[in-house]
Amino acid sequence: MTIPGTQPELSSLMLYSHTDVVPTFKDQWKYDPYAAHKDENGDIYGRGAQDMKCVGSQYFEAIRRHFQRGNKQWLRTIHIVWGPDEEIAGIDGMAKFCEMDEFRELNIGFVLDEGLASESSEYKVYYAERCPWWLKVTCTGSPGHGSKFISNTAAEKLHKLISQTLAFREEQRLILESDPSKTLGDVATLNLTIIEGGVQVNVLPEKFTACKLQYSRG
Repeated sequence: MTIPGTQPELSSLMLYSHTDVVPTFKDQWKYDPYAAHKDENGDIYGRGAQDMKCVGSQYFEAIRRHFQRGNKQWLRTIHIVWGPDEEIAGIDGMAKFCEMDEFRELNIGFVLDEGLASESSEYKVYYAERCPWWLKVTCTGSPGHGSKFISNTAAEKLHKLISQTLAFREEQRLILESDPSKTLGDVATLNLTIIEGGVQVNVLPEKFTACKLQYSRG
């Protein structure tokens, strides 16, 4: 969606949101995540409402109110863009769009990217970006029958990896919780998200694979 400015030759503003969401665990929700339930306080519960359709909705609402006051344009052209694959790093969607002539023709000078919805009249703008690291670690070891004590197994190495991961995670959590002035942007978050391995219940596998997601300080 594009709203032409009164001086379209100036660099434009992009208001960016994304439409893709993460999976749901329906039994963990207060309301059906697909029902868009609105409670007595006006809060809407739905998959993707917080991340990040709420911010995109605020853009539209701000523009609607601006138009209602009789204003039809801004000085600069405004582009409202929704990306399709932010949750998986944007490699096949937004990243490729940024390499296209169509993107360059938008003449973007400033972008408001994903942030947090505001429950007041204040709009929070963050000037730093946390950098995600998606790590996939494969632990190899000696395979064999599950009835034996086999040395140098993949499970032993995986155990060490998990212990170190959780120790670092706890260290960062304590730093955050011990200082009220700090936010998530001041620490590195680290979580173990996927573990793969094994071929049969009585067989020690030759490898285990663990996937870790880390967001480092911006």
